Amino acid sequence: MANLRRILSISCILLLSASAWAQADKPEPVISHIPAGSMGFVVVPSVEAMTGKIDKFIGELGLGQMLSQPDPADANKMVQMPVLDMLKGAAQLGEGFNPKGGFAAVMLDLKAFDINLMELMGGAMGGGGAAEETTQPKPEPKLPVVFFIPGKDVKSLLGAYNPEQAGKYMKVALPPGPMFAGQIGSYVMISPSDKALDAIAAATKMAASELPAEQLKAVT
Repeated sequence: MANLRRILSISCILLLSASAWAQADKPEPVISHIPAGSMGFVVVPSVEAMTGKIDKFIGELGLGQMLSQPDPADANKMVQMPVLDMLKGAAQLGEGFNPKGGFAAVMLDLKAFDINLMELMGGAMGGGGAAEETTQPKPEPKLPVVFFIPGKDVKSLLGAYNPEQAGKYMKVALPPGPMFAGQIGSYVMISPSDKALDAIAAATKMAASELPAEQLKAVT
């Protein structure tokens, strides 16, 4: 009887531990970090699930051979290269990357950063009259766009981009230009504007609270 109790106790501990490990491996929904009132955002609930669907679609179209690589188990055999592997390689993501998490791109409210959308669009389209040509051009504003990538920390995720401490955040030399990077929950947030990262960290009302139940379910 004592042995039976011991076996049951050990089984319960193992089950609870396995459940905890599974939960720890899957990050919180990325939507939980997007502030309410954002100008717009795009969310992928799970990078792994999304790329898996793309793999399946490519296979169904019979295009797998175009994305083939030697089978690790048999060098004489070719297998379809997972899109996830190509994504990690192209972006040079490190071992800290967690594909079970989501991805998001968010544009915060421009007004909160004193950015005039009409002036911004006018400048991008080459607007302005002759009178404006004699004045000193305004410096291009740093847009409050923020990207969320599931990762353990900045260094283990973006080590290939030489992260260096820059105040409260780290600076990474990404191809589009230098960006600030910081950690929030299970995600690394990246932006050309450190003030945008401050706004994310300080947000108390989140976009998830404003979404209808069906839409919220689709992004979590």
